[in-house]
Amino acid sequence: MNDARVDHIEEALTQLNGKADGLSKQMVTHQDLKAGFAKAFEQTQGGFHDQRAYTEFVVERSTRMLREEMNARFDQVDARFSRIDRRFDGMEERFDRLERLIKVRSKPQSKQPRRPR
Repeated sequence: MNDARVDHIEEALTQLNGKADGLSKQMVTHQDLKAGFAKAFEQTQGGFHDQRAYTEFVVERSTRMLREEMNARFDQVDARFSRIDRRFDGMEERFDRLERLIKVRSKPQSKQPRRPR
């Protein structure tokens, strides 16, 4: 009876050891999967980081180029307005001279007696 009981206990221990080995293999597999997921996540994050840095670079470059283009266009427009202002100033001076000339010519000539010679 003792031998049967010992055999039964050994058999139960063998089953438990088998189950423990199976669970430890599963645990190792899960740990490997977890490590693989962690590595894949790090690589994905690295890719996102690289893509973000590239996007920021492109946006900054595009913004700088756009700003430079706009400044050049504003400078052109400003130069055109300056030329137009100078032309208007010239026209204003001409109108002022014309107005003075009209005033001088429209003054009635006062008739003064002629001096004898």
